[in-house]
Amino acid sequence: MSVATWLMAALVILSPFQDTFLRNTPLRMLGSSFAVIPLFGLVALDLARWLSAPQKTVNWRVCAVTAYCAAVTGVHLAVFGIEWHGVSLPAKTFNLGLMMALAAYVVFRLDWYGFPYLRASAYIAFALCVAGILIHDLNLFGLRPLLANPVFHATPNPDTRWHGLCPEASMLTLSTGSLGLLSAACARSNWTRGILIAGTAVLLAASGSKGGVLALGVVSAAVGLLARGYRLRVLLGCLLLSPVAYLGMLRLQEMASVDAINQSTTMATRGSLFFWALAVVAHHPFGVGFGGFFPALTLYLPQAMDRMFQASPLLLDFNEVTGYLSSAQYAGTKTLVFDLAVYFGIPFLAGFAVFMARLWRACQQQRKPLLLIAIAFVAIGFSTYGGSPARYDAMVVMGTGWSLYRRRVKEAH
Repeated sequence: MSVATWLMAALVILSPFQDTFLRNTPLRMLGSSFAVIPLFGLVALDLARWLSAPQKTVNWRVCAVTAYCAAVTGVHLAVFGIEWHGVSLPAKTFNLGLMMALAAYVVFRLDWYGFPYLRASAYIAFALCVAGILIHDLNLFGLRPLLANPVFHATPNPDTRWHGLCPEASMLTLSTGSLGLLSAACARSNWTRGILIAGTAVLLAASGSKGGVLALGVVSAAVGLLARGYRLRVLLGCLLLSPVAYLGMLRLQEMASVDAINQSTTMATRGSLFFWALAVVAHHPFGVGFGGFFPALTLYLPQAMDRMFQASPLLLDFNEVTGYLSSAQYAGTKTLVFDLAVYFGIPFLAGFAVFMARLWRACQQQRKPLLLIAIAFVAIGFSTYGGSPARYDAMVVMGTGWSLYRRRVKEAH
């Protein structure tokens, strides 16, 4: 195995660790996962190869996207200034730009579909994800102290829902679904696929996270209705998993009472930020860049909170989202797609739609229904509850789909 092969395998295997002590280093959010270490190694190796090559090539598409992002960010730094409530906007721009660039590198640069150890790496990563639930949340054999410590959990979380190796339940849901479905897509036998799909569905249903359960149900229904050639198989799978759906419904009823919704700030925060993102894109169709993100909170968030207050039939707690008016800590729409829409506006949304359409067609033409389900699950997660670009487990799923698409394009020519 080459060094690059080892690093790619390590990136996948370490991706379930999402709340490590590296968050308390200068890496901050970039250090959420141990997977950032092999990722830096891959980037350094790639850069060394490019520098040592006698003829250096440059991808014009990458240059064009980089120029657009830099232009939008530069314009809004000039408009809003370089400081917001004591926060250095150029420093934030650098941090966000680096995180997004690394995520894009994982998706678009690495050939995951051609990686010979993807199946084994995904199996190990999914096993670690399951082990995190068994040990940390269910205290298997009294081993919880092995994971309930600042090395693997840098963020205190009193929530009783499972969060495994992640800081919260919604992040665990995205990790479980991504790695479980990717493992099933890579499996060679129908029995293995069935076991992995069933195991993933059970974990999502029992997790108590509404997003993961609903996302898997919507994805399965959409693939069954729209994907030609394997509708009956998807329908049969949904019927066989109907007891799991019932378990998920019971679990959701247990975890989501009206009183719990009133006492939490989740609905107020997510709803207000949804309306805020719409307002920003409406006023800035080309986005506000990395530097204009936080000043845009001051401009448009109060009106968005008013809209959420008027739209909600429940009495909500706006304390958390009010803090975003003057603090950059944890400020964001809580969804990666909406964050990027605020950064880069309608051009990003159009590009994302084209990207997803290409992955969908590639999976249909190559008859990869489970990979399609995994990709759609990640897309819905990033559009509804997944907000961090450092989610390399989910990025690997997208990267696998993109590698398949590029291979299909090459074969067509």
